[in-house]
Formats: sequence, structure tokens, C-alpha cells
Amino acid sequence: AKGALPPCGETHTSPHCVHGDNYLFSWGFTWVPWFFMLSGFVRTHARLNAAEITQLEPPLTFAHRCLGKLYPMYALGLVVATAVTVSRGRPLPYWYESAAQYALVQSWVPWLAETPLQTQCWFISCLFPYWLLFGCCYRNLVLR
Repeated sequence: AKGALPPCGETHTSPHCVHGDNYLFSWGFTWVPWFFMLSGFVRTHARLNAAEITQLEPPLTFAHRCLGKLYPMYALGLVVATAVTVSRGRPLPYWYESAAQYALVQSWVPWLAETPLQTQCWFISCLFPYWLLFGCCYRNLVLR
């Protein structure tokens, strides 16, 4: 039928496989901006309740600390996804698509976000600029 979702396994991202043909879950990409707004609110609230509200970690230090927690599991997931793709005899993405995904920049180039092994992880590449810009936004919008 026209507009019907493909069967599970025929696309890289198949949220309907988990949640059925549910309208709310088919718009998952719209929840990412909500996540960033909520995350910004939580970080701002935590800073405003700190003993020294103007004390912020340098942006690169903060990003490095956050990436150190996230990237090992992310990289492991990419390695497993690569192994599964190869074991199924499916073609791997082009080298530059995989390189962009391993470097966490796949969503910085719009067409690369839909082609890699783990399409659902595109939003993780949005975290790095968010981590870098939080301090600037906090100082110039909240502490003014």
C-alpha cells in the first residue's frame, strides 16, 4: 500500500518494528530538539543550584569528559554493527560515510546522517557542538 512502512529489517532505522505503526513514535526525530532543550534546562538548573554559579568547566574539558563516557560504547556498537553487516553479506557504507560516523560528524553533513551503519546515532554527533556552546549560552543568556 502506498505510504505503508516497509517490513522490519528493510531499512536501517525501523522504529515501527518496536512500537508498531504508532504515529507518535514515527516522528522520533522531532524529539531530539526536545531532548536538547530539556538537557539545557537541566544543566542550567544544576549550575544555578551550585555553590558557585559562575564557575564553569572549560568547554573542551567538559566535552572531553562527556565524550570519554560515551564514545567507548558508541565505538563498540559501531564495531558490532560492522560485524553484523559483514556477516549478513550486506555492503558496508562508503569509507567516508563510516569515517564520518566513527569521527562523530555524520550529522554535520546532511546526507551522511542517513547512510551509515547506525543511523539512529546521528543525534550523538549533535552533542559535541552542544557541549561546546553551553558555557557561552549560559554566560550570555542566563547570567546577564
